[in-house]
Amino acid sequence: MNRHEISSEWLEPVLAEHLRRVPAPDELWHRVQMPRVERAPGSRLRFAWALASTLAIAAVAWGLHARVNALASRGANLAFRCADPTEIRAWVKANTGLDIPLPAKPASTIQLMSARVVAGDSPSAEVDYLVAGHEARLVVSKARSETRPHRDLASSGSHASWTMHGQTYVLACADPAELRTACLLCHAGGQSL
Repeated sequence: MNRHEISSEWLEPVLAEHLRRVPAPDELWHRVQMPRVERAPGSRLRFAWALASTLAIAAVAWGLHARVNALASRGANLAFRCADPTEIRAWVKANTGLDIPLPAKPASTIQLMSARVVAGDSPSAEVDYLVAGHEARLVVSKARSETRPHRDLASSGSHASWTMHGQTYVLACADPAELRTACLLCHAGGQSL
């Protein structure tokens, strides 16, 4: 017997037994359809650096944006849209130091619309409101020491001005006939000036 015959005698049955057809595992088809993607060892590190660089650039851009807005708003006016006299009074005081004597509940003919801070050497505040449907504006600023007290009301056409508690008030009304009524913004009970 030669070598070839010996190996075929015992080897073929062993190979036939161990190399027969078997069913493929269920997960094999899934692995064939969606193979794993092997990443290069340095790709995670590159991703981390790219993310850190992007965040740093975004932070610098945000800082520059905020600085440009702050510089631009120095000369601009701050505005606050609100109809609540208590909130407007608090907002004006917080942004200018001026205390406008707005009653908690103004006269029924008064409808508050907004307040605005006007930048300048001495900040002033403007309060926009409607008087019986007509536009009116009250401008308040810190009074100069030589201004006269409240009893000296100066009125001309659609404007009135006075000084009270160290503050100068200028009232403008779209309808000159409503000027006295416009005073009800601060004089809630209908008190006269």
